[in-house]
Amino acid sequence: MPTLAQKNTCTACAACMNTCGKDAIKMKPQGRLGHLYPLIDIERCVECGMCEKVCPVLNPISLNSPQTAYAGWAKSEEENKKSTSGGAASVLSRKVIKEGGVVYGCANIGMEVMHMRIEKEDDIDILRGSKYVQSTMGLIMKQIKQDLVTGRQVLFLGSPCQCAGIRGFLRKSCENLILVDLICHGVPSLQLLQEHVNSMIEKGQTVKHIYFRDGNSYEFSLIVKNTEEEEIYRSNLWKQRYHDAYYNIILPLFRTSC
Repeated sequence: MPTLAQKNTCTACAACMNTCGKDAIKMKPQGRLGHLYPLIDIERCVECGMCEKVCPVLNPISLNSPQTAYAGWAKSEEENKKSTSGGAASVLSRKVIKEGGVVYGCANIGMEVMHMRIEKEDDIDILRGSKYVQSTMGLIMKQIKQDLVTGRQVLFLGSPCQCAGIRGFLRKSCENLILVDLICHGVPSLQLLQEHVNSMIEKGQTVKHIYFRDGNSYEFSLIVKNTEEEEIYRSNLWKQRYHDAYYNIILPLFRTSC
């Protein structure tokens, strides 16, 4: 059976799951905090070794120090206010889509935080906003590869570990692929976030959206749907147990590989 990265080095990039032709690998939550790790179904595995070849931990990518650094933000005041980090990602996304490309970014839908594909300017809002949690990658690397094969420009916005996973999965450079890796603070698990949110709402309520930072303010907000109406929970960011642990770098809450 293949030997994948150990738990203290695995980043849950999901490159191994995406490359498996036998659907023998699934990313599953493990441990009290529910961090995702790959599990191999030995009955499906044919020991081809592809998962080991694409793993960016087992096959580290070459790194180059940046030659020049720039700072930028959206010129549009409206877009800047709607964004939580200046709106640069939205500007890049709009340019790629206008030129016929597609964008992969992190979306917050209900209690789920996941990477998804968009190709319309109207959908850029879905990806807007900072998310202080590890997103679920699913099988989007296969979608990215298909878009690249058809010649479309692809913009991917994610953590450095996720970008490394995509490079490992593709196993070659692609001129029409733009990887934007964010400066990462470390990633708590989605399970931990969901447990925190559930402690804030009443039984029977459904969370429609989570705002980790509401626009340029420092409020943690939930849009919650009851049987007949919507309600908004707001709380100062610095009074949230989840954010307090995050910003104070409570190491046991992060992946051991962070």
